[in-house]
Amino acid sequence: MSDKTLASLTAATPATGGLIYGTQGGADRKFTLTAAGAAVLEATTTGIKTLIVSGVQTLTAQQCNNGVVYVTANAYITLPAIAPGMSVTLIAVGATYISVQPDTSDFIYVDGIGSVANGNPTASPGQNGDKAVLTYYSGDTWYAATNGWSLGA
Repeated sequence: MSDKTLASLTAATPATGGLIYGTQGGADRKFTLTAAGAAVLEATTTGIKTLIVSGVQTLTAQQCNNGVVYVTANAYITLPAIAPGMSVTLIAVGATYISVQPDTSDFIYVDGIGSVANGNPTASPGQNGDKAVLTYYSGDTWYAATNGWSLGA
C-alpha cells in the first residue's frame, strides 16, 4: 500500500470495530474486531470463530450460529436469546474458568440436568480443554453437552 493511501486512512478508535485481513496457519483469513477489542472474530463460511481474552462477554446471535469460542482467560459469557438452529462450542485454552449464562428468558440443560432460567453451567475447576457444546433444544432452552461442567444456581 502506498504512503498516500496509508495517510488517507481513518484512525482506529476503541469505540469502533473493524476488519483485519491476514493469514493463519498458511491460509488467508478475514478477522472482525469487536468494538470492545476484547474478542477477535474470524469470519468463515462455516461459522464464526471467536477468541475471548478477557472478562465479561455477551455473544451475538451470529457467534452462536455454528460458532466456536476459544477462551484464554477467565470469562463470564452471556448467550443471546435462543433461536432454532443455534449452536456454539466453548473451549478453554489453558486453565481458565468459564461461566455461561443464558438470556434472562431462557434455560440451559447441562448434560441432561435441568436448569432454572438464567442459571449458570460452570466449568470447574477450570482445566485446559474444558469444553461445552451448546445447541438449540426448544423455544426457550439450550442443551449443553460438556465434559463435566457443574450446574449453577
